[in-house]
Amino acid sequence: LSLTASGFTSEGDVPVLLTDAALTSEEDADGYLLQGSYILGANRLVLSYGETDSDQGDFETENTSVAVFHSVNSNFKLVAEYNMFEQTTKSSGADAAEFDTLALGAVITF
Repeated sequence: LSLTASGFTSEGDVPVLLTDAALTSEEDADGYLLQGSYILGANRLVLSYGETDSDQGDFETENTSVAVFHSVNSNFKLVAEYNMFEQTTKSSGADAAEFDTLALGAVITF
């Protein structure tokens, strides 16, 4: 079992590209990520949840992910991930974006 928590707070310039518009003021943003994973035999289950609150970008986001990794051998893993993302415009409270994605793939190390 592995548990991880991380967070950030920023004031000043925009730490990442949030908008194409010209910046008229400093950016204040904060957020966090919580993640837990559990290994059972050749399988690892990972659950993640995070939120971001941005003043300059005028948005709040929420992200939830579930992933399963299956080790075929020490160099090859199969991966399945389901991700739910929501973005809300802070000034109006309107839903700006909502995406559910499924990703399937493999990890090869050598």
